[in-house]
Amino acid sequence: MNFLNYVNPLMGTNSVKTYSNGNVSPITALPFGANHFTLETRADSDFLYFNPNDHQTTGIRLTHQLSPWLGDYGAITLLPTSEERVDFTPLRASGYVKEKTVFSPCLLKCGFLRYQTEMSLVPTMHGARGSINYVDNAPKKRLFIDFAKRNSQIVIDAENGVIKGYVSNHILPQALPKNFKEFFIIKFNSPINLKNTISEVSGEEQTESSLYNGENLKISLCFDTTNTKIEYQLATSYIDFNQAELNLKTEIGEKSEKELLNLAEEVWKEKLSKIEIEVDNEEQKRTFYTCLYRTYLFPHTFHEIDEKGEKIHYSPANGKVLSGPFYTDMGFWDVYRTSFPLMTILNPEMYRDVCKGLINFYKESGWLPRFSAPGPISCMPGTAIDMVFADAVKKGIITDKNDIALMLEGMLKHANTPCEEPKLGGRDGIATYNKLGYVTLDYRESVNKTLDYAYGDFCISILAEALGKTDIAKEYKTRALNYKNIFDSETNLMKARDEKGNTRPNFSEFEWSFDYTEGSAWQNSFSVFHDMAGHAELMGGKDQMIKMIDRLFALPPIFEVGYRKKEIHEMTEMASVDFGQCALSNQPSFHIPYIYSYMGALDKTCYQVRRAVKELFDSSIDGFPGDEDTGSMSAWYIFSSLGFYPFTPGTGEYVLASPSVKRAVIHTGYATDFTVDTENFGEGNVYVAEVSQNCKSVQRTYITHQSITEDSTLKFTLTDTPTNKIYPNPPFSLSEKM
Repeated sequence: MNFLNYVNPLMGTNSVKTYSNGNVSPITALPFGANHFTLETRADSDFLYFNPNDHQTTGIRLTHQLSPWLGDYGAITLLPTSEERVDFTPLRASGYVKEKTVFSPCLLKCGFLRYQTEMSLVPTMHGARGSINYVDNAPKKRLFIDFAKRNSQIVIDAENGVIKGYVSNHILPQALPKNFKEFFIIKFNSPINLKNTISEVSGEEQTESSLYNGENLKISLCFDTTNTKIEYQLATSYIDFNQAELNLKTEIGEKSEKELLNLAEEVWKEKLSKIEIEVDNEEQKRTFYTCLYRTYLFPHTFHEIDEKGEKIHYSPANGKVLSGPFYTDMGFWDVYRTSFPLMTILNPEMYRDVCKGLINFYKESGWLPRFSAPGPISCMPGTAIDMVFADAVKKGIITDKNDIALMLEGMLKHANTPCEEPKLGGRDGIATYNKLGYVTLDYRESVNKTLDYAYGDFCISILAEALGKTDIAKEYKTRALNYKNIFDSETNLMKARDEKGNTRPNFSEFEWSFDYTEGSAWQNSFSVFHDMAGHAELMGGKDQMIKMIDRLFALPPIFEVGYRKKEIHEMTEMASVDFGQCALSNQPSFHIPYIYSYMGALDKTCYQVRRAVKELFDSSIDGFPGDEDTGSMSAWYIFSSLGFYPFTPGTGEYVLASPSVKRAVIHTGYATDFTVDTENFGEGNVYVAEVSQNCKSVQRTYITHQSITEDSTLKFTLTDTPTNKIYPNPPFSLSEKM
C-alpha cells in the first residue's frame, strides 16, 4: 500500500503567535534532509512565515527552521514573476489557490495567479530540481530571489545560466562562528539577461552586474529565452562552493525531475511503510501517517559526502571543516521523550549516527549541546542529551567503549563544571545543585532544572555501569534521588527552595511561575521518570499517587499568568481542552496519563490515552493540540495509538496503554517484525482485559525494547468496562533497584 497518499503536510499549519495548532509548515524534503522547502505566505515574518488561511504567497522557501520561536537560517525564497516592473517589497506577493497547490513530501508545486507562472520542486538531500512555466506572452521571464536578512553574495554566469553565492542569515547568529555561510549553486537551462536583471542591496537598486553582495540582498533574474519552460537545479553546502557543486553533481547529475520524483517517492514509501496499521476509518490513517512523516523531518543532516565518499561537515562549534557525521536542529528536551525513542525502533542505524555526530560536537566544542540550531543554544532546562545517550547505550545501539567513554566524559563535565558561556552547554545553577542537592529558586525554572538534573544523573549512572565504573554509577544513582529535596509533603507537589530550604512564599498551585517551565506545579511536579515508585512513596504509596493524578485530571484547566504578566499560548491551549491540568499540548504533560499504568492502574491510562488520541489529533490544519516540536508530538500520537509508550528513556522499557488501531505491524530497523494485535477492537472498547506477548500472559504494565526488536506479537484483549485489575510487576524505578 502507498501510505504516502495519506500524508497531509498541511496538518497543524494553522497557528498564530497566541495559539498553536502545531506551529509547523508544510515541508517538502527527503527524510532527515539537509534542506526543507515550503511555501512562504508572510515574507515580513521571521518566524511564522506560512499560514494556510493566507491567499497570497511570496514564493517557495528553502528553510531550516526547527521552531518558529527560534527562527530560520540559511533561508532563500524563490518567486517566478513575469512583469516588466520589479517590486522588492512584500507587495510582490501573488495570489495562489491552496486547493490546486501540490503539498507533498516529494513534490511542491504552486501556481502564481498574478504572474501566470507555475513552479515545481522535487527535493534531494542537499538540493532540489524543478521547473518554472511561463505563459507565451509574458512581458519578462523573471525569477525573484530573496536572500533574507544579513550579508549575502551572488555571482552570475549569465551565458551559462548559472548563479552561485552564499547566505549568512541566521536569526540567532550568536550561536555560530563568524564564518558561517550556506553556499549555493543554481543552474538554469537558459541564459540570463544581465541588462534586465535588477538587484536591491541594502535598499538600493543595482543593475547590469555579475556580482552583488551586501545586506538584505534581493535579485530579480531575467531569462534570455523564448521557451516558456525553464528547468533548474539547486544545491547547497555549508562547506564551500566546490562542495555545493559536488552535491549537485552526485545527487542530481543527469537525472530528470521525473526521475528524482520517483526516487523521492520510493524513499518516502519505504519510511512510511515501516508501520502498517489497520483501522476503521481513513481519517485515522491520514492522521497517523502524517504524524509518521513528521517524525522523519528532524534532525537535519548537516554533514556532506566528499569526493572520496566520506562524511565531512562544517563544524558550528569552531568553524572548521572536519570528518565524520553531524546532525542538527534538535531540541533534546523535546525529542528525548518520544521521537528519538521511536527512532531507536525504526531507524537504530540513524540513531547511532546521530549519537556519533553529537560526540563530534563534544570533541569540537568541549561541551555537549543542550539544543542545536545548528550551533549550541541556551534553550530549555536540563541537559536532556543525557537521556538520548542513556537510551542509546541501554538499547545496545552504541556499544563501542571509546564512544561511551567520550559520551560519559561530556556528561560528567556538564554535571560538575559551570560553563562560562551558558549558550555553549552546561547546567545552569550546577554549583547550587551539587552543594545543596537542588537548584535554588533564584534560578529561573529551578524546579524543572532540579528534576531534569536528577534524571540526567541517573542517565550518567547507566553509562558508568556500561563501562564498569561502579563507583561513579553508585555516586550518580544517589544524586539521582535529589528530586526528593524539593518535594513538598503538604501539597504533594514540587516546590522551589532558597539556600536555607525555605519554599517561596505565597505559593499558588495554578501559577505559571518563575520556578516552572511553561506550566505550573501541576504540569511539572511529576517528572521523576526514573523513580516513580520512590516519588509515590513520598506521597504515602502508589494509591496516593493515583489519587493525585485523579485530582490533576479532575481539576479545571485554570491558570494564573504569574511573572509573565500575560497569557502565553501554552496557557490558552491547555485551557481550551477538557483534560484538567494535564496539558497534552506540551511536553511536560506527555507522560502524565501513563503514570496510572506505572502505578499498576492500567484502566485509567487506557481511558485518558484513548480519549486524547481521539479528541486532540486529526489531519486538518488544526490537527495538533499545541507545538508539534520537531516530531515529538507526532511521535506521542504514534506510540499512544500503538498502545505502548517510552516513559523512561534509558531503561529500555515501554509502559502499556490501550491501542487505537486494530492491528499494526512494525518493520523494525533490526530486520524483524513487531506486531500489535487487538481482540474485540471497537470505539467503546477502551479497556484492556488481557495482555499477552507471544501467547504468554503479561502480568505487568510494560514491555521491553528487546521484545520489540524480536519477531514477536503483543496482543491486547479489549473490553468496554474497567477491569480494576492490579498488575503486580511495575516498570523500572531506581529506588527499588538500590
